Amino acid sequence: PLKKYFFKPIDTMFNFSAEKGYELPMEEPEQRNVFFGVHPCDIHGLNILDLVFSGRYVDNYYFARRNNAAIIGLDCIPDEFCFCRSTGTDFVDSGFDLFLSDIDESYLVRVGTSLGDDMVKAAESLFHDIEKQDREKYKGKSIEKRKSFQIQIQLQDLPGIMDLEYDSPSGLFISWATPAASCPRVASRSDFIICC
Repeated sequence: PLKKYFFKPIDTMFNFSAEKGYELPMEEPEQRNVFFGVHPCDIHGLNILDLVFSGRYVDNYYFARRNNAAIIGLDCIPDEFCFCRSTGTDFVDSGFDLFLSDIDESYLVRVGTSLGDDMVKAAESLFHDIEKQDREKYKGKSIEKRKSFQIQIQLQDLPGIMDLEYDSPSGLFISWATPAASCPRVASRSDFIICC
């Protein structure tokens, strides 16, 4: 999952020794990365991480990586196991620099940030203004995508199920540790765990 590049399981925040005391690690500039082909559900996961790590205790390590990354999203046609429509993550309107939607022989490109705008300006000859037929193709592809979802999961009872299972001897919540650490979106019921 994409989040493993931004939220590493181990980060050295400081060092301490009896001789030297407390020391901050050497500041190394974060490597710049481009993540291409990121699906809407993964971008939603990143948006949630952004909210979590920008709260009361800001995670500067996370944001150093996040601010040095370009996110280029790509619309997808769901496979038979995809359930992102049920979770409302099949469409995204923020959290990316550029977002590409396939409209047959070309792509409709949405710009999400000033970095995305700079990327478009740097390769201006590759782009043209959107035309009526582009809009029609995009609408058609969106309808096709909506009809492609085969799995519908009823999530309205999920909070109640989670409350009931919290103290369950089955250890359901302990078993969440691995999926929650490796998956941007996790859903669960008492009889199964869903991880995308």
